[in-house]
Amino acid sequence: MNNESINFILDASKDVYYTDLLLILCILVTVTRFLFLLSRDKYSKLFLFYCIAALLLNIRYYLALFPLFKDYSGIAFNEGANTIFAVIEYIVFYYYFSAIITSGFIKKVMKLFYVLVILAMLFFFFEAAWIKVDEYRLYKIANYIISSELFVLAMLCFAYYLEIFRKKNLENVSQSPAFLITTSLLFYTIIVIPFFVLVGKGFSAANKDLYYIMFALHFISFCFLFLAITKASLCKKPLTT
Repeated sequence: MNNESINFILDASKDVYYTDLLLILCILVTVTRFLFLLSRDKYSKLFLFYCIAALLLNIRYYLALFPLFKDYSGIAFNEGANTIFAVIEYIVFYYYFSAIITSGFIKKVMKLFYVLVILAMLFFFFEAAWIKVDEYRLYKIANYIISSELFVLAMLCFAYYLEIFRKKNLENVSQSPAFLITTSLLFYTIIVIPFFVLVGKGFSAANKDLYYIMFALHFISFCFLFLAITKASLCKKPLTT
């Protein structure tokens, strides 16, 4: 990588205080950890898949460095990538919460949203490929999908907390991989949901400085999630305990 490429990356990252580069580093740490864990815990494969998807999502901004990808930088491409990641994220945590939540009702709600989020993604790509609506509409559709997905994940975190408090299963809860992952996921969703809601209402155009601060907080909360997942894998317990 030459100096021009490095300067391009640093200039692109400067607005969000280099937090996107920090996030990429955190994801790489988590990927490295789970590559060593694959044989021990079947859910490590699930989180490795999630990490790779997140890594691809977050390096897409730098694909413009390569001539082959120069045409893949518009709103339709970016929001399509965000929507696919939101669906992947929900699928990963759908299977994870299915293993740590026992409520039959909650599992039915999870299955219902599983179907809805996939249908929403198909609707997004139908609008993008066949209807060819304006980019602002695609932007809003993607934000609705992502905001809804994050909201459901936040509700699943609260459902998990409710179960462990009802069971009074609080002994050594701070050492529980499931508690650590769920708590970091809740923190991530609480930080990110307002960001996507405000962006969907045109907030980014009117408040650039605050927009970049919120974008940086988005990246930082994502960093905490991946570091927490890495720490959970170091507990020498199944990730679902």
